[in-house]
Amino acid sequence: RRVAALHLKGGDYFNSGVMLINVQRWLAAEITQATIASILKDGKSFRFPDQDALNVVLDGRVKFIERKWNFLHGLVGD
Repeated sequence: RRVAALHLKGGDYFNSGVMLINVQRWLAAEITQATIASILKDGKSFRFPDQDALNVVLDGRVKFIERKWNFLHGLVGD
C-alpha cells in the first residue's frame, strides 16, 4: 500500500528501522538534505514521515536483503 501511496517506481518499500548505509555515498548524494526537504514538502501526507521520505528519496537506489531478516520478535507475538 505504501508503494502505491508514494508512487514508488522501484516497486518496493523498506522499513527504516535497521539500515546498512554507505556513508560516503550517502553524504555525496546529500540524502539527509533530500530527506528533510521531502518531509517539509510532503510530510503531511506521509503516514511514517521519516520512513516514507527515505523511501521516496532512495526509490530505486536500495539493495534489499533476504526477507528472512525482516523479523519482528515479541512485538506482535512470536
